[in-house]
Amino acid sequence: LGGLIAPTAVEKLAVQSGLDSWGLMNEVAKLVNFKRGQPIEDRDVDLLVGSEDKTEANIFKTIDAIASGNKKVALGLLNQHLVQGNSSIYLLTMVTYQFRNLLIARDLLDKGQSLPFIIRATGWKSFMAQKYYLLVQKFDRPRLKSIYAKILETDLKIKTGKIDPRHGLELLVVEI
Repeated sequence: LGGLIAPTAVEKLAVQSGLDSWGLMNEVAKLVNFKRGQPIEDRDVDLLVGSEDKTEANIFKTIDAIASGNKKVALGLLNQHLVQGNSSIYLLTMVTYQFRNLLIARDLLDKGQSLPFIIRATGWKSFMAQKYYLLVQKFDRPRLKSIYAKILETDLKIKTGKIDPRHGLELLVVEI
């Protein structure tokens, strides 16, 4: 892309991007555009490249906003993810993953299982299980199944080219 990058910044970028080559391409483009011909340095990578842990933490905020019906906040958070270089497909995958886990948590809670049992049964880390436990209180099983069906419908429309990924994701949030 015609940009320059310090060797230590390359290492940092590789570590923070992980195995996501599509995400890495987006991060490189973002950094090159940000620096406008100047060399990319470590601090630029720190400033602009979100780590996977930050994305994981922020996706809970996004899902919580979606779950709470706060469409304005949810759309704003989705936009922040996109600005940070996350692809629409990645975000839809994360939303799918989170709502699938909420369905699992709802199923176990409906069967009278305790939080310690849920942690053991699912293999989730304690903090994740607690987040799901709190978030799932906002849903009954039919509502979760309905949301999950909408997610799958959106996924199918995107993958068959019937809708643009970003637009599909935004419509999904509005419909939930």
